[in-house]
Amino acid sequence: MIEFWKNLFKDSWIIYTQNIRLIMGSLILTFLPVLILPLIPFIEIQGNVDPDQVWESIFQSLSFSEIFFIFSIQILMRGLGIGMLSILYNITSGKTTSIKDLVGKFYCLPKILFPDIIIGVIVFFSGIPIVTTIIYIIYQFTFFYYTLIIVTENRGIIESINKSFNLTKNNISLIVQFMIIVIFIGSVGLFFPLLILALFPIGIIIYINIYLQISKS
Repeated sequence: MIEFWKNLFKDSWIIYTQNIRLIMGSLILTFLPVLILPLIPFIEIQGNVDPDQVWESIFQSLSFSEIFFIFSIQILMRGLGIGMLSILYNITSGKTTSIKDLVGKFYCLPKILFPDIIIGVIVFFSGIPIVTTIIYIIYQFTFFYYTLIIVTENRGIIESINKSFNLTKNNISLIVQFMIIVIFIGSVGLFFPLLILALFPIGIIIYINIYLQISKS
């Protein structure tokens, strides 16, 4: 197993270094909309507010146009994010790609956002921390490859969920090991924020490499 991860990291590093200009360009453009968010006026919550009502207080302090603007930026970033995922998939699988593909997968957004909205509503109304945690864990494992399947194969929602679930279920040990590695890398990123920008694309390439390997088995 150590040899497996060694080879996987080595192959992913080679892919990363050979395409670093395209990867970093895509990464910068994906997160560029974040620079627009400071245009939103500073939000200050007055008085003592129940922690459970913080978000409600924030939304009440914003106008409809400001809320719409924030959601629009979030959707834009999500669309660019799945475009970057498509670019990294093409790079990893040896297909031709370019920076133009960053905006080529926005049509996948409804399928990708639908499960997120459903789970978000369930979590919002559950109100019990332990239940919320269990739902979140189940969601992460069940939908582990859902977005990638939608982006690369454009399958239906149910079909994509089934494929993602079966791939995860049949390779649970490998997936858990990968998630532990991601948590470790994320912990390192807390102390070196700029380093996480470089490590993030490598993590996605490894994620895709695992998908390509387990899909063949």
